[in-house]
Amino acid sequence: MILNNDQNPKPKPKPYVCPLGCEKSWDPWYWMFLASAGINIVLGFASMVFVWFLDKRDTEEARLELAECEIVKIQPKESIADKVK
Repeated sequence: MILNNDQNPKPKPKPYVCPLGCEKSWDPWYWMFLASAGINIVLGFASMVFVWFLDKRDTEEARLELAECEIVKIQPKESIADKVK
């Protein structure tokens, strides 16, 4: 047989009633997530546009260098062995 001789029984929790002001829900993490996601999308788009401009510029420079090499192409010099023949 078990006897319950507890001198200080644990009181049951009382239901608390909040005043009207504390019942307002506010979740800052939701808004921080949305702001962070929006900023990430904008930065990702900006970096893609930046890389596209850099690639376009490099492609045009390479095309100009290739055209310049074709224009300035030097004919090979005659060797001394060709003159001796």
